[in-house]
Amino acid sequence: VESDRIATYHEFLVGIPSQVGTLVPDGHTSALRHDHVDSAVINSHVYLTLCVAMHSPKIFPRVLIAQNRLTKRFKTYSYDPFYICRKPSIPLFPRLQFSLKGYDFPTLEKYEIYLNKTLRRWVSSVDSFPLPPKKTLYKVYHPNSTKVKTEFELNHYSRIVCAENVKTVDLPIIFDLVQQNLPEGIELAVEEFDPRLEEERYVANLEVETLQGELTKLTAK
Repeated sequence: VESDRIATYHEFLVGIPSQVGTLVPDGHTSALRHDHVDSAVINSHVYLTLCVAMHSPKIFPRVLIAQNRLTKRFKTYSYDPFYICRKPSIPLFPRLQFSLKGYDFPTLEKYEIYLNKTLRRWVSSVDSFPLPPKKTLYKVYHPNSTKVKTEFELNHYSRIVCAENVKTVDLPIIFDLVQQNLPEGIELAVEEFDPRLEEERYVANLEVETLQGELTKLTAK
């Protein structure tokens, strides 16, 4: 069985029939004929090519062509699925607002600038706007009396910084960085954007409202 397999393998390489247990085709005398052929020697392309080239130079190119065809025929190809090169999808927050509040106006302004620069490292779209300050009147009374000793008014300033399409994997890093650099006296709150803040940011113009009221009265008459 082994010799039949060797002979078939030899016929495929050389292209012409051969006898069992021989290294060269029929019709060519050779001193290399053997009754018992080692399969390890037959499987060596180099040894087979040298033997055929010594006894028949015309067959040598055909052997090389057969070897090249055999190599191309049994060449293996690696296939990678199309989804391997794809990156995993990272969820994004549509729009977040960072609310800054404090009584110290210069400190609040400096921290707002710092927060803008920090967010632009991870987010391309960053916007900020101020809200009208809320005034609070404080009164200090005399002990055991209703008489006012002193009174003063404090302004509570507020700034809103909005960031769009923030990655969920970047948000914990932003929180740690912003919280570690938060100055004293400044309150920070992160939440989803509230559309009602767009109306609060505009201050009513009393003169325009007065003129519009007078105009409506004239048109009504």
